[in-house]
Amino acid sequence: MREQQLEIKVINGVLSITIGIDVLCNSLEYGVDRYFTEDVKIVDNDLFLDDFVRELSCEEEDGTTLVHRMLDNAAYKAIENGANGVTLDGE
Repeated sequence: MREQQLEIKVINGVLSITIGIDVLCNSLEYGVDRYFTEDVKIVDNDLFLDDFVRELSCEEEDGTTLVHRMLDNAAYKAIENGANGVTLDGE
C-alpha cells in the first residue's frame, strides 16, 4: 500500500484521494525543490508525514486549511474549463 500511485475518484458518494506514503514523499521531494536552494531528501517518511498532515489540517483564522484551498482551486479550474452541472449567475 505504501507504493500506491495517486488515485482520485468518487466512490458511493464520497470523494476519495489516496496515495501511498512512499510515493507521496518521493513526489514531495521533487515538488518542494523549487522552494529551496538545497536538494530536499525526506529520510523518514513516517516521521515527516506526522508534521505534513498537521500542516494540511492547520486552520487559518477563517477556518480554512490548505485542503480547502486546494479543493476551491480545483473547482475554480473545473468551472473555468467548462465543467458540466454548473451555471454562473447571469447565464
